[in-house]
Amino acid sequence: MVRTYPPIANVDTSAQAAVLDAPDSTYSLLYFDTQGICNPIREMLALSGAQWKQLFPQDWENEDRADKESTPFEVMPVLYVHSKDGKETVVVAECKVIEQYLARKHGFLGKNSYEHTLVNSFVSSTGGLWDEMLLGTMSVPVSAEIKQEIIAGFIAKRIPNWIRIHEQHLAANGRNGHYVGAQVKENEKITPSWENLDDYK
Repeated sequence: MVRTYPPIANVDTSAQAAVLDAPDSTYSLLYFDTQGICNPIREMLALSGAQWKQLFPQDWENEDRADKESTPFEVMPVLYVHSKDGKETVVVAECKVIEQYLARKHGFLGKNSYEHTLVNSFVSSTGGLWDEMLLGTMSVPVSAEIKQEIIAGFIAKRIPNWIRIHEQHLAANGRNGHYVGAQVKENEKITPSWENLDDYK
């Protein structure tokens, strides 16, 4: 049985919300000892100045499934948000949800709804690029040679086009190193590190 959420029908959830919203909450992040999809989360935790620690699964592929069933959806990352006194813990699952939660709480979404919308647009642009690459190389059963051709074409055409477009947006924002305003936003944590493409070959 997976770790389910407590029932909330006709239940006051203000205590859980208070833990999530408290400025002095601490965090535990469960994920593998690798960058993977978790890097933006780690970067936001570090930049926010929050107190947090990294947890690693003991034996994720074990047949007893204990590690997997300790999470809501049998996937990582999972963020455990603790109250200051350590008596309450709220579980936040799913990568994008964790990113959005931390970005909202720690000011990486901009000052208003307009900036929030812009940030999410850049996040979506980058996420779509990653999805295209992963779908083209991992979800379709192709030979290793064809897979290499797909990756080579992606690197030669799609990435330069993404860079061209995003450089124009960065220039339009005053060439200050940021997409929106003059402070780090969530989308800048999602921007991919293309040197890690070898992981998908």
